[in-house]
Parts: sequence; C-alpha cells; structure tokens
Amino acid sequence: VGSGSAAVDGSTLTVTPATNYNGDLVVSVTVSDGSLIDSGSFTLTVTPVNDAPVVDAIADQTVAEDTSLTLTLSASDVDGDDVTFSASANNGSATVDGTTLTVTPSADYNGDVTVTVSASDSGNLSGSGSFTLTVTPVNDAPVVDAIASQTVAEDTNFVLSLSASDVDGDDVTFSASVDGNGSASVDGSTLTVTPAENYNGDITVTVSTSDGSLTDSGSFTLTVTPVNDAPVIYSIADQAIDEDTSLTLTLSASDADDDQLTYSASNGNATITVDGTTLTVTPEADYNGDATVIVSVTDGEYSSETTFTLTVNPVNDAPVLGDLSDGVTDEDTAFTVDLSAD
Repeated sequence: VGSGSAAVDGSTLTVTPATNYNGDLVVSVTVSDGSLIDSGSFTLTVTPVNDAPVVDAIADQTVAEDTSLTLTLSASDVDGDDVTFSASANNGSATVDGTTLTVTPSADYNGDVTVTVSASDSGNLSGSGSFTLTVTPVNDAPVVDAIASQTVAEDTNFVLSLSASDVDGDDVTFSASVDGNGSASVDGSTLTVTPAENYNGDITVTVSTSDGSLTDSGSFTLTVTPVNDAPVIYSIADQAIDEDTSLTLTLSASDADDDQLTYSASNGNATITVDGTTLTVTPEADYNGDATVIVSVTDGEYSSETTFTLTVNPVNDAPVLGDLSDGVTDEDTAFTVDLSAD
C-alpha cells in the first residue's frame, strides 16, 4: 500500500492511511495454502477531513513597562486553508491585524503576562498556543496632586500640606518657588509661602516633587488680599526757638496703601495748628523752657505718632514803666510820686 500501511491479523485486514493523506490507495491482498498463492487488489478511497491549523510556537518575550510588544504570527494548515489569527492576554490588551500581534500591558504594570494566540480556518477548526510576556519595571515619575487657587491676607504666611502619588511606591521630596513678590519654602510636605511685605495681588506658586530621579511639577495662583496698613509718621528732630516766636515745620509720613492722611498735634503750653502738612507751634507769651509736642497722623482707620522736644530759649524783655498820672504841686515845692515797672 502506498501512502499508508496494511496489516493482517488472521483474516482481519487493517489498512492505515498516512497521516493527513486523502485520495486513492490500491490495496493488494494475497492468500496462500503454503504451496500455492492467489492475489487480488482493491481501491481504498480516503476522503478528506478538515485538519485544524497549528500555530507556530512563540518563544517567551520581554518588554519594558508602558511599552507594547509587536510580533508577526505564523501557522501551518495541512489542508492549505487560509487562517485567521486572534489573541488574548490576562493583563492589558492583545490585538491582531492580519498576522501582526500587538500586546499592550496595562499602564504602569510590570510582571508576567500570559498571551494566548489562536488560528482558525474556514472550517471553524482552530489551534492555539501561548507564551509568557515578561514586563520589566521602569521608574515612573511621581505626580504632584493638583492644588486649587488659594487666598491669603496681606502680610500673612500661607501654609499648605502637599501630596503626590508614585506608582512605584518611591519616597518623594517636595520643593517650591514663586514668580516674585515673596518667597516659598518646603519642610517635609509643608509648603509655606511668604508674600513680600505690604504686597497684595496674585502670586504664581510652582510645586515640584521628585523620587530622586524623575520629577513632576504643578502650579497654582495665590491671591493676596489687601489689608489696610497704618501710616508711619517720620520722626522729627528736637527743635529750638526764641521766646515769643513760633515754630513752623512741614510734616511727612508714608502709607503703604497710599491713603489720604490727616495730621494733628498737641501740647499743653502752646497753641498748635496744623494746616495740611504745615505744623505751627506758638508757645504762651513770655514762656521759656522745654515743651513736648506730640504729632499724629491717621488714614481714617489707623494712626501713628511721634514726639519731639521744643526748647524755648529765654529772651531778655524790656522793662515796662507803670502808668503815670498827671500831678499838681505848689511853686517852690517838690513833687513826689512812686514809680513802678514790670
């Protein structure tokens, strides 16, 4: 028998066609009585049966975390049928375009993935095989958690607890900076932003986190709301004038808010007036000595003050003759009157 084999057990004939063979086989049969023989033949037709395709073996593969594996698939089919491939994976996704296999593990996954590849023919028979895809770990950058816009009052520190995530479980450190009008520092995970003195307005704060190798950053707006600041009056040096004269000075002060300012002054031994920024001090007549002058400025809500000493120098005053009245005396008689002066 060609393309097969034949065996006889007693009177039982067994014909075994070759694997996957279909077609005609001529089987010859011989009989013998030990001396004489006879023979005959018959045709055995082997009808075709659809065979499942066989996926060619795929060796185990390796890719880095967060990357995809691409392979060209192949299979054999003894019937010569066209085959269609499909695939599945126990992590991530597996797709086939024609004979191109793409395996995409889940984001940030590392470890082993079992990939199963199947091939099917037009007769709905299929064969499959599997391989192991090892996904090697890759350090991922930490991600700083988003921070909403914040508000703080002028001349006040802003304090916030920072947080971040790292899929690798690495320890992270934080740092921070501002775009001006202040400073930023981080102690552990505690952020402190110190706006510049008397500043109000917006500050852009940038926060960064690092796992020692990779970094991530984010920013938020810190709005510094205005707070009324007390005006500051400039100090006045001690002054000196002569008795019975006046002192005139120009007053000045600063106000971080540029508010309109009003001045005032007081002293118990003098008449004091303030006209705008002009101070006039007029001690009492004939007074000499030291006088303490208190000068204040206000913006309508807050005020500040300063003091200075006004020394009034004594001045010699001309005596003043007391009043004299007309008198009458006899001839050759002396006239006597009592005189007085201050």
